[in-house]
Amino acid sequence: MTQAAINTAESVFAMLELAIAEREAQPELSQRAKEEARWGLNWLMRTRWGDGYRHNGTVIGFWSDNIQGTLDDINADSGNRPFDNFMIAGVCAKAIALFRDEDPRFADWCARCAKEDFSFALAAMHQSQDNESAGARYTQLQMNAQAAISAMELYEAFGETEYLSRGVSFARILMACQASAVDPSFSIPLRGYFYENETHERIQTYYHRSYEHAPIKAFAMLYRLAPEHEDAARWKNSLELYREYVALTSRTVPYGLLPNGIYELDNTDFSTITHEGARAAGAPSLEEYNAQVRNGIRLNDRFYLRVFPVAYQFRGFHATLMGRALAAMELARALNDREIKQVAVRQMEWILGCNPFAVSSMYGEGHDYHPLYAPMSPQLVGAVPVGFETFENEDQPFYPMQNNATYKEVWVHTTCRMMWLIAML
Repeated sequence: MTQAAINTAESVFAMLELAIAEREAQPELSQRAKEEARWGLNWLMRTRWGDGYRHNGTVIGFWSDNIQGTLDDINADSGNRPFDNFMIAGVCAKAIALFRDEDPRFADWCARCAKEDFSFALAAMHQSQDNESAGARYTQLQMNAQAAISAMELYEAFGETEYLSRGVSFARILMACQASAVDPSFSIPLRGYFYENETHERIQTYYHRSYEHAPIKAFAMLYRLAPEHEDAARWKNSLELYREYVALTSRTVPYGLLPNGIYELDNTDFSTITHEGARAAGAPSLEEYNAQVRNGIRLNDRFYLRVFPVAYQFRGFHATLMGRALAAMELARALNDREIKQVAVRQMEWILGCNPFAVSSMYGEGHDYHPLYAPMSPQLVGAVPVGFETFENEDQPFYPMQNNATYKEVWVHTTCRMMWLIAML
């Protein structure tokens, strides 16, 4: 009922990872994942105009009669968004090797789109940040992390040093965004987390979608593909700093749950928060923000570690947890670290039943799973909802019995991220 470019791209990426992981053990599953990934690639490449603009997504919410010119037609704007183009360029590059033998023409189409979309993203990335289509909705950390991943996917696909050089440049910005020293006033000696930008104005946190894994994946790809580079020791150091952060925070909360992040009182940006405004519970306020922050684990007079995100109407936090689980899984693979791998698995177990509710939130799998909010379709086996939420300003898990959005809404973003985690495992 909704199609979005970045959701489709992440879904394709998860399916490609699954196809690779199961190529030998379960060839039929691997082939099925490739088939579905190809559908998504087709959609991504057929809805681009070849000049940087593409169809970024449409919310529909009803079944169409599938006839042009009738009352249920929907028009959607196109955008030239560098974040979207970076992500899709990387996904297309990853697909080349999987399709080259069985359909070289399709693989060539993926290759052309990957190179072009990467170039379009680079050009738009340097436009005024006042222009939303140029990427104002994403922080410097988020944009450069996705750019670095895309650059390394293209480097792996084509072997051209230009892409490695780009990845190295983006990674240097990511390293400048990372907290490398412990604040001596913190009650828990935390470091290794990331700020939104190089000036360290605000610590990066997520409340609905999450790209927590992106800088870690970028460092891991660079370290794997260019281990002799002069920056390789710095990339490994960044991975080890984040490993320290994961190891410490995983011990602070029951169930081994990785906390959402560090928040500072009186320091937030409401312009990046999706909310219903006056139509629902009113626009978010600094008073409400501070009340939620203070319910976290106190680090000092200004900073608190929240287990769950500061959030408003859009609540349900499996995606934010999966971002941290993916980061831990990338760490485990890059550093060959069994302890951190188990931390990642623990986050998956939280979703599948090791939680205070003793329920699996994936429909059709595990113990006491609930019906999910899927008003336009039957219940879908394997679907993962937006996830457990919090009540008002508290920092404790909450999962109402009623079947409603957002917390029990089926979301392709979480469902495919679970597929991605399983593939990595």
